[in-house]
Amino acid sequence: AKPGKGGILPGKKVTQQIASIRGVPVGQDCVSPNAHSEFGTVNELIDFIERLHSASGLPVGIKSAIGEIHFWNELAERMKQTGKGPDFITIDGGEGGTGAAPLAFADHVSLPFKVGFARVYQVFQKEKLSERMAWIGSGKLGFPDRAIVAFAMGCDLINIAREAMMSIGCIQAQRCHTDH
Repeated sequence: AKPGKGGILPGKKVTQQIASIRGVPVGQDCVSPNAHSEFGTVNELIDFIERLHSASGLPVGIKSAIGEIHFWNELAERMKQTGKGPDFITIDGGEGGTGAAPLAFADHVSLPFKVGFARVYQVFQKEKLSERMAWIGSGKLGFPDRAIVAFAMGCDLINIAREAMMSIGCIQAQRCHTDH
């Protein structure tokens, strides 16, 4: 959950396989951009979603950590005007896994799930669009008490990672970033 900041995979974790896929030298830091190269505006995002949907015939969605609400207001407005847009929206809370985020971002960027989801969902409710798409919650929601709250807030389903990792034996030593 790191809006406005791309991921940074330290060079020591860039294996031959990763280097080949990402087009970087083995051992060099791999920086993921904070934005998609195919679009930069809400209208371009909607056009991109429509192209993906036309090419695949499958549902297309977006996932975002929540920082500010202006984007969501504009997206809902355009969706109401055009009848186009994502089939599902995943809201990622700041409490979830941070991937390759720098520590300062992992600790201080992105609203907590309950706050971020509520703000975005309300935007779409106001425009009478919330029932048009599926809502997915993400960010430490796999335990029953958190899952129930997410469903009560409007989620149709939730993503889980931590709980699945623990179920296959991850001891959650919280040392993955140290390579030990």
